[in-house]
Amino acid sequence: MKRSGPFCIALALCASLAVAQVRQATPEDRAIPQAGSSTTLKEVPSPMLIDISLGSSMSPSGKPRKAFNETPAGTTRAYNDAAGYVCDKARVGVVLLRREEKHGKILVTATTALSTEWLRQHVNLTVSLVSNGKEVRHERWDDLVIGATKGGGATALGTFAMGIGTSHPKAPTAEWELSPAEWEALWKESTPTLQVVLEIATD
Repeated sequence: MKRSGPFCIALALCASLAVAQVRQATPEDRAIPQAGSSTTLKEVPSPMLIDISLGSSMSPSGKPRKAFNETPAGTTRAYNDAAGYVCDKARVGVVLLRREEKHGKILVTATTALSTEWLRQHVNLTVSLVSNGKEVRHERWDDLVIGATKGGGATALGTFAMGIGTSHPKAPTAEWELSPAEWEALWKESTPTLQVVLEIATD
C-alpha cells in the first residue's frame, strides 16, 4: 500500500530520534575532561555506563519525548532507559530529572533509583551532566549499600519511594546549580546527556 509523504516523514523522524546507550564503560568514557523481569534482563559487565540523551528521544515503550529543556520548569521527567539491564544483579530502575528556576538560577536535580537481586550489594555510583564532550557537573557516591537494609529487606524491585523502585533507603540525589548562561550553553553546540556509571565495589 502506498504511503503518503507525511507518513514517511514521520517514520523517518522517529527513526532519527536519539535513544539511550547502555554498555560497559571504557577508560576513555571515565576520563571526560571537566568544565565546571529478571529473565529478560541483559547483563552488562561492571562498570555499566548509561548514556541518556536529554534531547528529543524515544522512550523504551516507543513513545517520542520532548527535549528536557522544553519541559516546563518544576516538571519531573522519568528516564527508565536502563530498566532492562543488570550489572551483577544491580539495576538502575529509573532516573528522575527535574529542572527548577530559583533566585535567578537553574537547579537541576537527578535522582537515581537502585535495586539488586542480592541480599546486600556494595556499589559505586557516578552521575554526570555532559555537554559537547565535557563534564559540566557530576556527583559520586562510593560504597553505597543496596539491597537489605537495617530493619527490613528488599526484593529485586526494592521498596517504593517517590513512586519509583529502589532498594536504597534514600535514593542518591545530585543537585546542580547553573546560571542561565551555563544552561543555555549546554544546548548550543550539541545535545547534552546524563551519564550514569554503576560500578560494583570491590574490597
